[in-house]
Amino acid sequence: MGWLHAIDGESTASLSGARLLLDQLESCGRVDPLSIGGQFTAIAYHRKTSHLVCIRDLAGSYPLHAGVGDEGKSLYLASDIRQVSAGQRRPLSLNLAALRRMQDCFELPAPATPYHGILQSPPGQTFRIENPAQWRPPDCRQLIPALAARVNQPPAALPSDEALIAYTHAAIEDSMRAAFDTPDCFVSLSGGMDSNLLMLQARRVQPAVRAVSCSFPGRTCDESDIVRKHPGDQIEIVPFATPQFDQWKDELFSRTDYVPFPASQVGLQAALRASQLGARYFFNGNGGDELFDWHVRHLALSSHALAHLRLIASLSRDQSLQDSAKLAARILISTVQRIISPEKPRAQLAAKLFTNQHRYMFYLAAEQLHASAGMEARAPYRDFALARKLAPLMPLASFLGHRRRGLQAVLIERLSQGRIKLDRAMKKSYDEFASIQGLNPHPLLGATRRDHFAGLLPAFIEFKTQREGLGLY
Repeated sequence: MGWLHAIDGESTASLSGARLLLDQLESCGRVDPLSIGGQFTAIAYHRKTSHLVCIRDLAGSYPLHAGVGDEGKSLYLASDIRQVSAGQRRPLSLNLAALRRMQDCFELPAPATPYHGILQSPPGQTFRIENPAQWRPPDCRQLIPALAARVNQPPAALPSDEALIAYTHAAIEDSMRAAFDTPDCFVSLSGGMDSNLLMLQARRVQPAVRAVSCSFPGRTCDESDIVRKHPGDQIEIVPFATPQFDQWKDELFSRTDYVPFPASQVGLQAALRASQLGARYFFNGNGGDELFDWHVRHLALSSHALAHLRLIASLSRDQSLQDSAKLAARILISTVQRIISPEKPRAQLAAKLFTNQHRYMFYLAAEQLHASAGMEARAPYRDFALARKLAPLMPLASFLGHRRRGLQAVLIERLSQGRIKLDRAMKKSYDEFASIQGLNPHPLLGATRRDHFAGLLPAFIEFKTQREGLGLY
């Protein structure tokens, strides 16, 4: 088996990495891909394995680890890297076809040369991709032949990490220069090295861009790293869990012309497309990926991705683009349905609330997509009513980054400050719960000790869950 090397494509250039993946499958006649991406901290991890490459399935929302079958004749995918070590594999079929359709959803430059890819998917069966859209920045054309010639050589023969990172920067800058009409602001809510570097590229292309980073203080790759390594580039730092963050967040979310998108290459392409449709404010909203486990991250990213597709389906004048967006949305909805299931094990309160918040976002985006695209709604969505009722208790931006303080503490603080209002139905449910527990009616509306709420909220949410006969998972 040839060497497989990867820089995780999660952050900035996974679509470019997917192109290289397909190119090398074609040129080598076997699975020897090199995926170029932007999450630099993943380089050492993947090179230690020497046999995995990470690509992004669908709208950049679902991590899939691809590798080689027993004799290099088949490709397998696993949704979790632990499944690979456990030998749990599933054949590659829909995923690259979905990836091809996702590429068609966005306006990408036409390929310089005709392209045909032939994949070996299980042994004896040929899976053909006919002329997929091909996105490559100019430098990529010079880089690919050198990589393709070296895929069967040890890692030392490959270009240096610095060269790959420089290529990634050039790809981002080229994309932005080609498609970004000067936005008012480029915002990172994840605050990691990759997101901040993405903002630096935006500022270099368009110096008028206001760059805001919302970071966890004390991270190894936080704003101090960025400021030290790039002293000439000014990024506004807005630490989480501060009044400054709350004020800035409220200002951002009150706007009607911002576009949320995950920090993946497909998400970037969606943002570029949105800019052509008149959007002026960009929000890198994949924050929360450090708070909970992978299926919660999937929902978070999927809700954003679905919102992009809804935007494209409803605003684009290009009928083929609309059709592609609708098709991709159906695939995405179907994928997420597998996660939203009562069979999932129950988790901690924070994970339940977070998951339901993103369910609410996802369902709402799906509803809007169905309405705008004239699609028949898939109803009823499980837990949709509960998600609607819980949503006022947990606005997404109110607790992103509060992992040290704890979600309950944040909710309690906002309740005690009168910043969360309960509707009549929620008050009635609480009254029933309070009477059973021997508590005074409506304590959520008055001044109540925080330690009282600390034990009250989990029981209240559990009561509502059982009362309505809906499982959070």
